[in-house]
Amino acid sequence: MDTVEIKKIILESNEQYSVLYKQFLRDYRDSMMKNMELRWNLVKNFVVISSGIIGFTVPVFGKTDLIKSQVLLSSALFGLTIVVAYGLVYLTYVFVKDERGLEKVLDDFTCRLKLLKEVGNKTLACPTDGNLKDYGKSISLVNEELTHEQQQNKKLVFDVNLIVICTLFFVALFLIFLSVTPLAIFIKHLFHCYV
Repeated sequence: MDTVEIKKIILESNEQYSVLYKQFLRDYRDSMMKNMELRWNLVKNFVVISSGIIGFTVPVFGKTDLIKSQVLLSSALFGLTIVVAYGLVYLTYVFVKDERGLEKVLDDFTCRLKLLKEVGNKTLACPTDGNLKDYGKSISLVNEELTHEQQQNKKLVFDVNLIVICTLFFVALFLIFLSVTPLAIFIKHLFHCYV
């Protein structure tokens, strides 16, 4: 290969990686925003439903014969209050964490692109076999990292906090159900026996 061909290849690959980098960042940002929106909607719905149940239940707390167990209802309301508080704190945490994660990824890939260009410029200055191999390794490394990051970001992250919020929400709903059901009838149907 002659020097002119090598320079042309390196310049073209640097340009291609600049375009690929911009496309990756756009795709990465879009995927991250989609994941954030899914988590936001899930937790927001739990918080809104919990708030509605609390708002409906508190006024009738001691004033109706519908409630068979005040203790179970109190426990359910406490659980729903925790869902509301924990959900709001979790959403704040997620937004801050995802914003910092996006900044870190942008910084990492900017550094990788600069490194790739530096290795390309070094190869342009002195097109030896060793420099060409270094440039090839750099290209392979960046390709692998881009592919890995794209695959990781397309997955919806269901972390422990979401599982805790979901579990607490459904346990509280079950406790509300138990609080309005006479316990003897519930046990009878649950265990198919006569109490």
